[in-house]
Amino acid sequence: IKKALPDLELEIFVHGSMCFAFSGRCLISALQKGRVPNRGSCANDCRFDYEYYVKNPDNGVMMRLVEEEGVGTHIFNAKDLNLSNHIAEILSSNAISA
Repeated sequence: IKKALPDLELEIFVHGSMCFAFSGRCLISALQKGRVPNRGSCANDCRFDYEYYVKNPDNGVMMRLVEEEGVGTHIFNAKDLNLSNHIAEILSSNAISA
């Protein structure tokens, strides 16, 4: 990239949370907290733990739908970005910021 576009300033993100939505399509933060990610105000609601229940139509009993290790789920969580094992390559990439 640097050879083709020498004036381009390249920035590489090495570590941090990754949103499960893309192109500003997250509505969770806006609906739950009134904070709009497209305007730079994400409340990171996708990082909280949630419990999902479904009502059995036969007997009306509420049952937990998704469970991880007996404590609910972090079903909206994406894995965090972690390029720390590639620091040497990143530093030699001519990025202006890493």
